[in-house]
Amino acid sequence: MIWQFVGSVLWKVLKVVAWLMLATLRCVLELAKLTLLLFGLVARVFLIFARAAVD
Repeated sequence: MIWQFVGSVLWKVLKVVAWLMLATLRCVLELAKLTLLLFGLVARVFLIFARAAVD
């Protein structure tokens, strides 16, 4: 009886830890995506001005 309760609590704790790890990973990946999009936008604007300066 007590082992079933301990196992149930341990399983719930492991599920919460796994959910937190996945949520953190999702946030990190979204931040990386936004950083890359911003870098691409800045690079595109820079290339437009660089081509305009050459012409």
